Amino acid sequence: VISPLTDDARTVQAFVPSLEPSIMPAQGSRPDLAIGRAVELLHQAGSVQGHIVLISDANVTTRDVEAAKAALASGHQVSIIAVGTAAGSPLRSADGRFLQHDDGAIVVPQLDMAGMRDLARAGGGTAVRLSAGNEDMSALAQVRNSMTIQGDASEVSAQQKYWVEYSPWLLIFLLGAALSLFRKGV
Repeated sequence: VISPLTDDARTVQAFVPSLEPSIMPAQGSRPDLAIGRAVELLHQAGSVQGHIVLISDANVTTRDVEAAKAALASGHQVSIIAVGTAAGSPLRSADGRFLQHDDGAIVVPQLDMAGMRDLARAGGGTAVRLSAGNEDMSALAQVRNSMTIQGDASEVSAQQKYWVEYSPWLLIFLLGAALSLFRKGV
């Protein structure tokens, strides 16, 4: 976890440069652990419901599907942004060499989009393939917008109100008034 839960894009953006493969404790993909950790963070934040977005190229296992079902049961949807192609591409290490399995075969992850859809369906979300355009984010926004806000009235109100700063407009008025005080001969 490199960023606290926030709706402030600038806060998240400040932590993005810290993202690199070397911060992971082990190599590989474990979507079940990522989903479980996301649910923990949402519970710690007091969130009644949330939307977990998993960005992955992993092959989906039964433990991943069970984690998505558990997340949905606790009120949190799971959606997936799938990265990769069905044909796959060899992975390189930081030094530029191809990664290899223990038997010496080169690691070539292949995207299982059907498995990703099953995982998203288990989590009550949607699965989209990463795209160069805006289609993937639009699809996820539709899922997010379909979520209803639950909770007491004060929580619902707090989620719908945002502070808008209007004081810079007052400053323009005050500067105009101050300029009228600086006349020649006064």
